[in-house]
Amino acid sequence: MKTRVLCCGTFDFLHPGHLYFLKQASELGSELHVVVARDENVNKIKGRYPTHKEEERRKKVGELDYVDDARLGYPGMNFLKVV
Repeated sequence: MKTRVLCCGTFDFLHPGHLYFLKQASELGSELHVVVARDENVNKIKGRYPTHKEEERRKKVGELDYVDDARLGYPGMNFLKVV
């Protein structure tokens, strides 16, 4: 049976803390799916836009060996819609 793990975040300036978090999450199941926050959602929550654009952040996360799927979240504040 596959166990899917879901992580969400902004992942601007992908740093060692992010890498550790995602690697540890990947070890909790057989698949790691990551939702990268949309620029507009980050601005609504944090009051500023991320330095790196959403597609660039998604691509960097998706390139990690232990991430099976990285996608952008939906615009708006319904964070679970992607699920």
